[in-house]
Amino acid sequence: MMVRFSERTAMVIKNAYDISGRNNVEYIGTEHLLFGIFSEGENLSFELLTSQGITKDALENALGQVTGKSLGETSEIQMPGDINQIISMFTPRTKRVVEIAVLAAKNAASEIVEPEHLLTAIIREGENVGVNILRAMGADIKFLYSELMKQLNFTGQGNDTGENGKEDLEEI
Repeated sequence: MMVRFSERTAMVIKNAYDISGRNNVEYIGTEHLLFGIFSEGENLSFELLTSQGITKDALENALGQVTGKSLGETSEIQMPGDINQIISMFTPRTKRVVEIAVLAAKNAASEIVEPEHLLTAIIREGENVGVNILRAMGADIKFLYSELMKQLNFTGQGNDTGENGKEDLEEI
């Protein structure tokens, strides 16, 4: 099965690129993907994150704390025309998260990676700045993960997330 990114996921990546530029860094980390997911707006991921008390201001503050740099002004940042240029900015951990998101899409019998797959992957990978920010903000990681799994109609076929497709939430 060939998997591709949805328009929503492309917007998440654009938002992640924009915020990394505003954050004055030359990489896209999981923290930037998390911000991109949140910035996409009214959707399942946004609703789940806001239900955990996550706000745009809190995420912006967290990004500043992570890098020790304040966010620059919002401006129209020109995205490179070649997606490979953007992907080359992904940290190794971000690349791993995207790989996990592709697997999550496949496990949900989807040919399209949605932002919810990215959020699931950030949580599932578990050792990244994005999930650490969520934990620091008091988000219930197990709740987020289980709600995402329910909503994504996880089938557990061909996955690396646990025996018989059931996630061992104790690991999260």
